[in-house]
Amino acid sequence: MIPTPPPRHRLPHAPAPVSWQDEPHTPDRPPGPGYWAVTRHADVLRVLQDPATYSSLPGPGEVPLLRRLLSHQDPPQHTRRRDHAARALTPERVQRFTETARERARTLLTRALDTARATDRVLDLATAVSDPYTALNLADLLGIPHADRRRLPGWTGPHALDDMAGYAPHLITHRRRYPDDDLTTVLAHNAQLTSGELEMLVPLLLTTGLAPMRDAAAGGLALLAQLRPAAIARPL
Repeated sequence: MIPTPPPRHRLPHAPAPVSWQDEPHTPDRPPGPGYWAVTRHADVLRVLQDPATYSSLPGPGEVPLLRRLLSHQDPPQHTRRRDHAARALTPERVQRFTETARERARTLLTRALDTARATDRVLDLATAVSDPYTALNLADLLGIPHADRRRLPGWTGPHALDDMAGYAPHLITHRRRYPDDDLTTVLAHNAQLTSGELEMLVPLLLTTGLAPMRDAAAGGLALLAQLRPAAIARPL
């Protein structure tokens, strides 16, 4: 049996597959305006395929910066910019990245388990494994210089988007001057993308690749420990 998901993930699939969701106050931000949740597969497809009716564009009262993000755009602008990013992820580049990520996971898990056994303390998988695993993988993928990687842990709070948007021009300029085998280098040398488009693609990749992937990695490890404890106990 799969453990019960946290309350924020318990969306009402039935009898109301389309429902209004309030956004409560949290310690780091005021309550949001709320949103409509569409949870049934067929309905989700219909919404995604009909941007004329169901637009991703932010409302007039929302942060203007959001209008420039790929996730808040509709076709054809969304499709064009997404395709440029997707084409940069060649099979060869993905394979090299996967090999590095797999070795990093093994190293982090081994180190964390050794420390927990040596100190006889409970292992915090999120702090010891998920956080550094996600941040370092994303830094490798985007070509973030080692001197700048200390910024990554701070890019998960309420002001993260502004911080990422402010950092993007610096990273793009750096990779134009010092190209490498990373996603930012490929995008920065793509003549079909404007500087403004580039400066919004980088924050989007940071936003989608940092906190969501960190939470997914930690949640996946926790779920594995509950469903397959023997797998956690096996030597790496």
